[in-house]
Amino acid sequence: MSYKDGREQDLNQLRREYERASPDNKRRIEIAANKIRKESGKIRSMRESLIRAHRRGDKGEIAGIQSWVEDHREYRNE
Repeated sequence: MSYKDGREQDLNQLRREYERASPDNKRRIEIAANKIRKESGKIRSMRESLIRAHRRGDKGEIAGIQSWVEDHREYRNE
């Protein structure tokens, strides 16, 4: 999976929502889009691993990734 396949879809969804959003929601959408654009390589890699695990139905891998994120603040979306 490439960035374009994954996060570009998220950005496209945010663009669609932005068009009909209230001013407060437009600001939230802008913040979310900026976070996606500035996402580091390690976060992108972790996110892709999580998506692959979900697609395989690998609950052990999903739990492992979630545990890793809980223990490593830099992987959290805050």
